[in-house]
Amino acid sequence: MTDNDAAKYERELVLHLRMRGQTEQEIASSLTELRAYTKKTGKPAEDEFGTPAEFASQFPVRNSPTTKGGALRRLFGAALRPNPKAPRSKDAEE
Repeated sequence: MTDNDAAKYERELVLHLRMRGQTEQEIASSLTELRAYTKKTGKPAEDEFGTPAEFASQFPVRNSPTTKGGALRRLFGAALRPNPKAPRSKDAEE
């Protein structure tokens, strides 16, 4: 794995961790541990942990309104959730 591949993996991992509601401190700690592990073993992170999405899935999801992940989940959830109070069309009543 080249340095560019490792940097791309880390960027994608950070994105997935933020979506799961991890704090910046937690993300920084995870990256530090990941870098130390890959340096020690000499193996690429993807070989050891899978894709960034697979690796991030091991972390808990937080729905905090103060995290970017929580805000994005609320935004997409509100956009995709049907509105139960929406007026029905006259065609639907017939």
